[in-house]
Amino acid sequence: RADPGLVAGYEALKRELSEAHPNDRAAYTKGKTRFVTEVVANARGGAIL
Repeated sequence: RADPGLVAGYEALKRELSEAHPNDRAAYTKGKTRFVTEVVANARGGAIL
């Protein structure tokens, strides 16, 4: 929430995934994984392993 750019990027990703996978919740969730992993790693000051 503190970074408007990240918020906008996440919203856009979720819209894209919901359009691409309207009936596949697993694919929608999997599609968000990399974004979320990177954001969390950056917030913790660490690298993605």
